[in-house]
This record gives sequence, C-alpha cells and structure tokens, in this order.
Amino acid sequence: MMDRWLSYELSDLLMFSPQVYYRQIELANQDVWPVQLITVAGGLLLIMSVNFAVPQRNRIIPAVLAMAWFCAGWGFIASRYSDIHIAGPHIEVLFYLQAAALAACAVMSDGLDIGPRSKIMIRAVTILVLLLLVAYPFQALLSGRFLTSAEVFGVAADPTALVTILIICGMCRGWRLLLAVAPFVWLVFSAMTLWSMGSMEVWIVLAGSLVSAAFMAYGVLLRPGHSSRKPG
Repeated sequence: MMDRWLSYELSDLLMFSPQVYYRQIELANQDVWPVQLITVAGGLLLIMSVNFAVPQRNRIIPAVLAMAWFCAGWGFIASRYSDIHIAGPHIEVLFYLQAAALAACAVMSDGLDIGPRSKIMIRAVTILVLLLLVAYPFQALLSGRFLTSAEVFGVAADPTALVTILIICGMCRGWRLLLAVAPFVWLVFSAMTLWSMGSMEVWIVLAGSLVSAAFMAYGVLLRPGHSSRKPG
C-alpha cells in the first residue's frame, strides 16, 4: 500500500487540466470586466502610497489590498475556482478572512504603521509591484495563451497575493507581518498546482515568495531599529 502511494506524483492529484484552469481565469475576466481597470488603478495608488508619505497612506494601502482580496475571492475563487477544485470553498474563506483583516487594519488609528524605510527597499518594492501590475498579465502571451486569460491584480489570485506579500514584508513590521500568512498559504498552494501543470508561472510565484521572505528577514533581523518614526 505504501509503495502504491509513493508511486503517485503531484500531477496525479491534479483535478483539472491547464486548459480548464486558464479557461476559468478567462471566464472570470469576462464576468467582472471592467473591474480590472479599477484594481490596476488601485495598484498604482499602492505604488504612490509606498513612495510618498501621502495623507492616510497607512489606511489607503490596506484598504486597497482588502478590496483586491475581496474581488479575487468573489470574482475568481468563489465564482470559478470552486467549480474545479474541491478545496475552493476553503480557499474562498481564506480570501475573505484576509480581506476582512486588511479592512480592519485600514480603520485602525495607525493602519499598517509603515515606518521609515531605506530607498533601496522602497525602490525594490516599487519595481516588483509595478512589474506585477503591468508586466505579469502579458506572461499569458509567453505561455501561448490569449490576453483574455491574463492574470490581473485584484481579479486573479496569484498577482493579488504576490503584490500583498511584497508590500507587507517590505514595508511593515511587528504583528502586521502576520498579514503575510494568508498570501503565503495561497502561494504555496498555487505553486504546487502550477508545478503539477507544468506552468512557467510557478517560477514567478516561487521567486516572489523568496524575495518577500528576504524582505521580511531584512526588516526583522538585519535592519537597525529606528529611534524615531515618521508620520504616515
């Protein structure tokens, strides 16, 4: 019996083909259009808030991320992904809980409590988030798919989780780093799925997760403490 179980590969446990998976993304894009324009605009607002001490940025960033997680949970996970994966309803709960946690953070007096950050960290977060917003959808073409199945922040789960974990790990500190748990859980789950499908996107998911871990390590272990904090 044990030999039989060990003979299985990850791809043997996959419940759908790559064609079915990306077809669900395409249908989700059709269902919510033109919400993608709003979510990408929200992503650009995130970049602006990361780079400049705009008024209430500690509230704006979690509010935008909360919107993105709710839209992805409703527009893709609940409406499409749950139709093809038995874990879909549980993942839907994860997305809604993350949206609720971010929304709760947005209404707190100090929000995400973004403190001073080095210019290198700010630029790194900015470049990576911008690539996820603008370039990531076009990897559909590199995979031989049409742009109708492009994965967009705030609709598709992977770019939403990647943007979130990069910002949280790169810009936050203290207990707010717990907001990176749900994105990390999804990214691990997604990486396993993409790997079993043989999709090139798995390398983007893994790279984004490793970079986020490096950001967190820098913020928690290596970055010297600040005696003063700037309002944000």
